[in-house]
Amino acid sequence: MVSCFEAGYDGFWLHRLLLAAGLTNLVFDAASIAVEQRSRRAKTDRIDGELLIRTLMAYLRGEPRVVRVVRVPSAEQEDARQASRERDRLIEEQTAHTNRIKALLRLLGMTAAACDGGTGCLAGATARLAGPAATTASSR
Repeated sequence: MVSCFEAGYDGFWLHRLLLAAGLTNLVFDAASIAVEQRSRRAKTDRIDGELLIRTLMAYLRGEPRVVRVVRVPSAEQEDARQASRERDRLIEEQTAHTNRIKALLRLLGMTAAACDGGTGCLAGATARLAGPAATTASSR
């Protein structure tokens, strides 16, 4: 029995499980599976499953360049990559937060350069949000 699936974000644990059960399994590069480019098609699990079966059968018949099979890393290699991927994800998240803060400051008429990380930036933002009554009350 032969099985296959598209490589994705879940890692390769399923591939290892199938191999341990004695099944032959192939992991396909999702970008290499040929799809009809001319017409817009529905994307359902059933249609995707049928396409995978046709692709697997063509690959097993020996048709050239029908699909790329992914080289599955060992569990240790996959674990070694995890720290780097997590760091990259956290850097992207930090950048998104920084950009959001800068956009909110611009909405308040402030610049990020005016904020030195102290309470002056936050106090000015709080005063602007509260309105003119808060600034006159705080200046008394």
